[in-house]
Parts: sequence; C-alpha cells; structure tokens
Amino acid sequence: MAAGEFAGFRVVVLDHLVDADPTVLEAGVAAALTDVAREVRGPLLLISASPHDKHPRHEAVGRATAAAAAKFGDDAVWWMYAIWGPLALPTACLPFDAELMEAAQKLVSYYDGECTRNDYRRLVRGRSMAAAVLGAEQIFGFGSANSFTEEFMELFTETGYRRGRWLAGRPRRICPAQPFTDLSDRDITAWLTSPSASSLVGW
Repeated sequence: MAAGEFAGFRVVVLDHLVDADPTVLEAGVAAALTDVAREVRGPLLLISASPHDKHPRHEAVGRATAAAAAKFGDDAVWWMYAIWGPLALPTACLPFDAELMEAAQKLVSYYDGECTRNDYRRLVRGRSMAAAVLGAEQIFGFGSANSFTEEFMELFTETGYRRGRWLAGRPRRICPAQPFTDLSDRDITAWLTSPSASSLVGW
C-alpha cells in the first residue's frame, strides 16, 4: 500500500487474494483489472509481469492481464516485464537516470518483508544496468550500436490483442509523453499462450 502511494498510484487492495493459489489469484485479478479498466477513457495501457516470469504468482498476474487485454482488444496495449525469468522477446525500452533509480530503490524499500528476506534493491539496480548494456541489441538487432547514454534501462515486451492474434510492438524507445504507437504485424500468439517452463517442474 505504502509503495503504491509513494509512486502516486491509485491502489486497489485485493485482500481476499493475498493467500490464494495461482488459479484463484488469476481469476480474481482478471476480474478486478477488468472492472478498473472500464473506468478508463481512451486508450488503455496495461503493465504487468510476463506470464513466463517463472514465479507462479507473477505468472498468474501475467495471465490475468492477458485476459483483460484480450477483452478490451483494439483499445488496449500491454507492456510486460520480467523479474524472475528472462524476458524472451523485448520490443521496447525505457532508459532512465540516477535520480529515478534512487526513487525506484526507495519504493522497493517499502516492501519490508521481501527486503528483509532478500535485498531486492540490489536487483533493481543490477538488472537495470544489465538492460542498459544488452537492451539495444536485444530490441534493435544483434550488432546494433548502443547509442543510449543513460545508466539504467527497463525492458518490455509490448503487445496487443488484434483480431484474434497477439501482435508484437515495433522495436522502439518509449516516449513517456506519447506512450502509444502502432503495433507491428509480427504474431507472437504461439509464444505468449504457450505453457510456462516453470509449470513443467513446479518449483
């Protein structure tokens, strides 16, 4: 709750899902997300973990977001990120500076229990630095020059559900002032809807 308020988000707490198993969590988040999204006028931007992010609850939220994005169709764009597993198909990047990194680490600090168990502030910095090195080639093609000067970067897979298919976003640097752009014609449905690798081993 405090982390969301620090970030300036409207926070909706789903207390009944805190200890729910992933299947129940997925259905509950999909319903809640759909209800909230109906209040949005204009284009809808959904951001969540990837349904292939290895952590079972992250993946459940990713699948729930996919369900909501599919329901809103042409009116919705979905950006997915990865924490626990690799982001297999990054299409968009958001470089950022040290000031924003400091704010991100402060936000993560509000997750007392998680940071007591494991210092995720180190992860926030480390993964963003790695993305700033690897992102240019992962998005724009191997061998591409890295022209970004920012020390940190977040990577996303951008997609939208269009006429029964999940289409990938075009390779790009995100402009926060104009976050929406046309999608490509690259169909990533087979990858997006395939079973998660973590479901094969169950740990």
